[in-house]
Amino acid sequence: MNISPVTNYYKPVSVSKYMQKNEPHQSECFNCAKLSSENYKAAFLPSFGSLKYREGENNFCDTSFFRDVETLDKAASILRKKFPKGTDILDFACSNGEEAISLHAILNNKNKGKYKIYCFDKSKNIIDIANKGVYTVYNGPSSDGYLISPFVLHDKKYKELVNAFNEIMEETGKPDYPINDENFLKFISQMYEDEFKIKHFKIRDKYKDNFQFNVGDINDIDKLFPDKKAGAILFRNAFYIPTHNLALNEFQSDIRTDINKQEIIDKIVDKVYDKLLPGGLFILGDNEKDHVFISDECLTDAETLFVPSYFATIYKQPPVYKALTREHRFSPVYKKMINCAMGKMEIFTVWQKNK
Repeated sequence: MNISPVTNYYKPVSVSKYMQKNEPHQSECFNCAKLSSENYKAAFLPSFGSLKYREGENNFCDTSFFRDVETLDKAASILRKKFPKGTDILDFACSNGEEAISLHAILNNKNKGKYKIYCFDKSKNIIDIANKGVYTVYNGPSSDGYLISPFVLHDKKYKELVNAFNEIMEETGKPDYPINDENFLKFISQMYEDEFKIKHFKIRDKYKDNFQFNVGDINDIDKLFPDKKAGAILFRNAFYIPTHNLALNEFQSDIRTDINKQEIIDKIVDKVYDKLLPGGLFILGDNEKDHVFISDECLTDAETLFVPSYFATIYKQPPVYKALTREHRFSPVYKKMINCAMGKMEIFTVWQKNK
C-alpha cells in the first residue's frame, strides 16, 4: 500500500455542517448556542477530576462512553466474525475504562462469545478510580449524555446503544469518593439549570469479571501480558503521548523536536504486531494528534511539509500509517473522515494483522 503525503487527505469543509450531518445528537448534547466565548473553554474541560493535570501525568485525558462509536462498532463486527467464541482484548491508555466498557457492550449485544478486556493506564490515580467502578453520565456538553435522555429512544441507532449500555451497566448511588470535578459540574448545572441531569452507573455483577484494570504502559506489553496473545489491542487517542506530539493549533514552550517520533511509533507497532493473534485488530482513535505529527530535527527537508497557516512543519508521510503498513503487516479495514486544524482528513482507525 502506498502512503500518500498528508496533504492528500485534506479538503476544505465546514466543521459545523459536517457535525450536524453526521452527529444527530450533537445539538442536544453540546448545545453550543448556550456557551459564550468566555465560558466555552471551561465547559469543555474534562469532567473527571481524576483526569485533570497531576505532576508527571497527561494533561489531556478526555473520555466518554461510545466515543467514536462507528470505529467501535466496526471493530466489534470483525471480532464477532473472526473470534466468535471470544478472545482476550488489551486496552492501553484506557483512562477509567469507559471505552473498554463500550466495546464490550457492543460485543455483548449481539454475541455470546467470551470477551475479556485487560485495561492498562500509566496513571495509578485513574486505575484506582476504575477499580472502584462507579461512572457518571450527564447531559449538557457531554458526548454520551444521550444515554440518559428519553428523546433518543425514538432514534433506532441511539436506542440500540442505550439498550446495550443498560444491559452491561446498572444505575447506582453517588459514591462517597470524588470522581468528578465538582466545580465543573456546578458550572454545568448552573448553565443548564432545570435541564441538567446526572446519573451514576456501575458494571453489573455478572460482567465484572470481564474487565481487569491495572497500571501499565503499552511499551511494556510483552511483560504485562506475557503468556497469551490477544484478538484486539486498543490504543486510542494516545500515540501523541509518547511522541510528545501536538495538534497544529496547539502551542507549548516545551515542545519536543529532538526525538524521532517515527522510531518511537515503530517500536510500539512492533510490539503490538507480536502480541496480536493472526487476524487480530489494532484499534486507534480519531484524534488529530495521532495522525498528523509535528516534524523532528532528525528529518530531511524532503521528509517534511511546511504548513504556512500554522507556521508549522509536519511529517509528510504519517508515521503511524507508515509503521503499520511496513512489510505489509497490517491492512486498514475501517476509514473515516475527521475535521482537524487543516480541514477535513481521511484516517484509518481499525487495522487488521495480516497472516
